[in-house]
Amino acid sequence: MTYYISAKRFYFENKIKEGGYLAVVDGRFGDWSENVPEGAEVLDYSDYQIAPGLVDTHIHGFAGYDVMDNSEESLLGMSQALLSAGVTSFLPTALTAPLMSCGGICAGQWRASRASRAAS
Repeated sequence: MTYYISAKRFYFENKIKEGGYLAVVDGRFGDWSENVPEGAEVLDYSDYQIAPGLVDTHIHGFAGYDVMDNSEESLLGMSQALLSAGVTSFLPTALTAPLMSCGGICAGQWRASRASRAAS
C-alpha cells in the first residue's frame, strides 16, 4: 500500500526540501516528489516539518519509567513515550550499581527488545 505525506518542509541527510510529498510504501518511507499521482491518498501535514527520528544513546529513564526498574513494562513504556519527543531509537543505560543488578538489567533489556520487535 502506498500513500503520501504532504508537509511544509522535509529534512533529509544532506538537504532540505520545501513542500512536496513523501511516499510511504508498505510502511516505509520512499521518495520525495513535487507532485503525487492522480487519486493518491495524501495525509495533510502541511503545517508541519518532517525530520528523521532522533537516536538517544544514553538515557536512564523517561516519563516516569526507569531503566533500573529492570522490567519490560518500563522499557516498553519508555519506547512509547519517547516517540512523543521524536526519539525513535534509544540505548537504555543503567546507573552505577552492583554487578548482579547490572547483569539482570542487561538481560531484562534483551528480553524487552525481543518483545518490542515481535510486537511490530
